[in-house]
Amino acid sequence: MRKEFAIFVLMCSLTCMAQATQKSEENIADSIRYYKQKLDAFPANSPASEEYLYMALSLCDACKEADSIALGEQTAATALVRGSALADSCWQAAALFSMLAYFYEQRGDSIMPEHFHKKSQVLMIRNSILKYHADSVDYYNQRLAQELEMLHQQKHLFCRKNKNYAYMRDEFCAMVSQSYNALETIHFGEQQLQLVRDSAFLSTEDVCGETYFRLIYTHALLGNLDRVQALVEEAKSYYQRFPKKWATEAFLWFQIGSGLYEYGNYSAAQSYLLKAKKLSVKADQAWQDELKQLIKQCKRKS
Repeated sequence: MRKEFAIFVLMCSLTCMAQATQKSEENIADSIRYYKQKLDAFPANSPASEEYLYMALSLCDACKEADSIALGEQTAATALVRGSALADSCWQAAALFSMLAYFYEQRGDSIMPEHFHKKSQVLMIRNSILKYHADSVDYYNQRLAQELEMLHQQKHLFCRKNKNYAYMRDEFCAMVSQSYNALETIHFGEQQLQLVRDSAFLSTEDVCGETYFRLIYTHALLGNLDRVQALVEEAKSYYQRFPKKWATEAFLWFQIGSGLYEYGNYSAAQSYLLKAKKLSVKADQAWQDELKQLIKQCKRKS
């Protein structure tokens, strides 16, 4: 799982670096011009392709860096309209919806961003279903539809006596994460923690178990070490109250080290992986070989 999750993050955060390495030292204004020229080269009357959506995402990423909200919003919206036929079958559409949510947020919209975030989450889950459950697409899509309908229903029933919405959101965070949608894992996971805190449900089992685990790894994957350190202390406290076989402290350190390794911070990754090794017990053998290999790779690359 981790390798593909990391690939998606790199594609979203460093769009088109492989295609435009020569542009890495140029300033952001030059990058915008470069990606805009590439995007404009696609014939207006031709069907959209994954390459077209990929280039649109690259331009959006540059606009985000330059705080060029209007151009970024226009680019994302146009690409999503042109590429609507591809939406269920390529990750670029999901990433573009996340970008569109960001641009709407920057101009103060309080309604549409959540719609776009949800579209991104659902599209990547469907994309994952197509890729990993090709023989059972209808079954898994039906399960997804049922999950979304139950979430919608339970949202309106949510209260201190009915915590089903919080339970289901924790499960849905895992679904978003398992689809390799790093951007939306962060968005949805942080929202879930805030919901649980605001509702005083942190003393309730199974409302944060998946969320803490997914957020910690994904924040490490994106290099957000300060947020990781804050979350891991909360997670340790939560799992002490509600123990899970897999949620050992050693496993949490392993997740952080693994994420930081994929991010490329080998020195920090090694320190966390060594912590995991020190605290590991026989029950942790399932991931020991991977742990040892990652430590070796960190030493070699540091």
